[in-house]
Amino acid sequence: MVKRLFLCATMMLAIAISARADQVTTDTSLTNGKATTSTIDSGTSAAIVPLASDTSIDLWELVPSAWGVDAGSVGSTTAKYPRNGTVGLSVDYSSLLPNNAGVNGYDFIFYGGDQYGDQIGGQPPVFPEQLSSKTLTLDTTYKLGGTPGGDVDVLFDEWLIPTQGYNGGSSGAMEVEVLPFCRFAFGCVPCPTIKTFTEPITVNGTVTFVPFTEDSCQLGAGGDVLFSPASGNGFSNAEISFNMMDFLNEAATEASLSGWWVAGMELGTEYGDASSLNYLMTISKLEIDQQ
Repeated sequence: MVKRLFLCATMMLAIAISARADQVTTDTSLTNGKATTSTIDSGTSAAIVPLASDTSIDLWELVPSAWGVDAGSVGSTTAKYPRNGTVGLSVDYSSLLPNNAGVNGYDFIFYGGDQYGDQIGGQPPVFPEQLSSKTLTLDTTYKLGGTPGGDVDVLFDEWLIPTQGYNGGSSGAMEVEVLPFCRFAFGCVPCPTIKTFTEPITVNGTVTFVPFTEDSCQLGAGGDVLFSPASGNGFSNAEISFNMMDFLNEAATEASLSGWWVAGMELGTEYGDASSLNYLMTISKLEIDQQ
């Protein structure tokens, strides 16, 4: 059975519905949300976007997580849902404190579960999902615009958990970071390198074998495995499609994890190491294929 999450414009959704008969389509197009606008500033609660036709069904959550921004900073970070086929993650600070931090925050879309047991999504695809040889294909279109400055990335921030019902937090889970774009002043390799991991990724319709540097400061529970572009900064504006399960299984193998689960999906942008920032990440498509 194939289970899909769609976060895209109406035309893309119509194409997807015409797919083969054994496919279960999840109708989570941006145009089907309830709110005309869902805007939240850093320091406030995240916004849950429900299905317009049945508000008991949560489609996704928008999370502006400015966890490392000092109270003396001037500006804000917001996550906006304007029902025009996109999600906008905006970072706008004229004074960012501390301005020497590698990462001050992470604005993201959340679907499925996390390491604390939180759950968002009333339709398939279903998370947590056990790691396996099955595919977990992501297809997304995004763009970084404005003046990013400082450190900036595009980040899939995934959490591997030991059991399906795990809710014990980061210390008992393992973080897996997949960065299709990364431009940091100190480089995107903060930990010792394990190897170069090459993955076939479809970029703007063309299959490309992309080498990633695989790094880890600590493997296993409480640890982190990070995949960043091995050369250059990666893709700041593109449609990309790839099998996330390849990265997750690779990380689990290096950490000798058996029978673990991926909690859910998170896609967004990190920022930091700048006195001022003014940029926008727009996401016009996010399709998750469970197969």
